[in-house]
Amino acid sequence: MDNSQTYSLFMATDVACRILGVDPQVMLETAGLGGLPYGRTEMRGTAQQYFDCWNTMEVLSPRPDYVPHLGVTISRGPVIPVFFTLSCAPDMETGLMRLAQFKSLLGPTLMRVFREGTLLRLEFDSVDARVPMPPSFGALQLVVAVEKIRGAAAHLVCPVAAGFDGSEEERRMIAGHLGIMPERSHAAYVAFSPEDAKRRFISENPALWADIEADLKLQLVAQNERWPVAERVRAALGALMPAGRTGAEDVALALGTS
Repeated sequence: MDNSQTYSLFMATDVACRILGVDPQVMLETAGLGGLPYGRTEMRGTAQQYFDCWNTMEVLSPRPDYVPHLGVTISRGPVIPVFFTLSCAPDMETGLMRLAQFKSLLGPTLMRVFREGTLLRLEFDSVDARVPMPPSFGALQLVVAVEKIRGAAAHLVCPVAAGFDGSEEERRMIAGHLGIMPERSHAAYVAFSPEDAKRRFISENPALWADIEADLKLQLVAQNERWPVAERVRAALGALMPAGRTGAEDVALALGTS
């Protein structure tokens, strides 16, 4: 039995390709994934296949500024239910904690949210240590997160620190959007001031959150049902440890189970 964890390729084939003007079938064939049933059923792939798609789009993109263009367009354009976890929240910290729980529904990405001194730090990494996340994909996560936060807060929130493992040119490409020059770092991260972490969101919507939370939990369970429980727990602990949240209840919440 194949126990490889798989992830929806919707964000790659139906969102990113459309925004960049790249033919999704050409992208899949170029990535060596032409055998996947695009357009006939929900497409899913392993972490390696997902990042192969991203690397191929990077090559095929007609735009040199594809990372900030994608990030801004994704944050302001398509209606993606997972992002309601953030926008429906009362404030940034609450919203980011909710989003971290369901981030894997968008792809093979771990999202960690924790306090580092007085700052609120947000980190992104691959769900599989054997399959590194492309630096440019980490940069995309930073742009999307900051843009979504600004929209929900109706305020030009700027991180106080940021970084990812990209060249100076790649880091300058998103500096204007973040409002700060990212440092060269192994981790893709942004950090926010205590004041911004507690900033109220004008988009807060408890009723909508109550409606979608149960559905997102069902999606998470369905995604994880073929993944061995031990591997799921290890991955959850890896995401929770920086925040010091390693109790049974914390892990169960991250896994969407009792």
